Amino acid sequence: MLVVGDGSEAQIPAFVDPSYPLKLFFGVNLLVWLVVYTSCTVRHGKEYFVKALLWHDIHAIGLCILSALSLYFDDDKICPELVPILFTLAYFTVDIIDCLVRIDAPFLVHAVLSIGICVFAMREPRYLVLRAVSCGGLTELSSYPLHQWQRSKSKQDFVVFAISFTACRVLWIPYFLPRVYKEMGFGIPVIAGIGLFLLNFAWWFKIVHILLNYESRAEKAIVERGVQLSRKKKS
Repeated sequence: MLVVGDGSEAQIPAFVDPSYPLKLFFGVNLLVWLVVYTSCTVRHGKEYFVKALLWHDIHAIGLCILSALSLYFDDDKICPELVPILFTLAYFTVDIIDCLVRIDAPFLVHAVLSIGICVFAMREPRYLVLRAVSCGGLTELSSYPLHQWQRSKSKQDFVVFAISFTACRVLWIPYFLPRVYKEMGFGIPVIAGIGLFLLNFAWWFKIVHILLNYESRAEKAIVERGVQLSRKKKS
């Protein structure tokens, strides 16, 4: 038995390694992401996968749904914690390949830390009982607003993204991570979780800076466009 933060007892799963259906679930997911990545790269170039926002939406929304189900039912017979873990592990395995090919250091760090959390959580039954990865998976709620802004580039969508990023990655992570630390101490997933929080916090400062200067950026773009049109008329 494991005593969790509220004083209740939870049964540690008898088997830590994924069963055959879960291994198959991971294999199919990994194959799908490899096919998507290969198709994007071969047909459109190495920079295209990161811009294929529909596929990243599928991962973000899918992970949020699986994580929410895992946390809501808190029952491995209905939704094992390994399901959201393996779902996102397949995605980040391909994401690492993409980051290496594009030489994208910040997102490579993000992918490595995410995989580290998933792999070490699978090796320690108490992380599965705490459903720590599902708690972290809910941070992906901010991904769809990001992709929506990337499509529209409107200030309204950027405000929505900034609010969701603040709630999901700046406030939510410090809320649930201390509970995991209280039960597990400074294990690899906790250390990686702190690393992800610091990375997200650095991105948050950049987001705030962009938001505060968004109008001036837009006005500058309009002015530059006007100058270009004026030069064309003169020529």
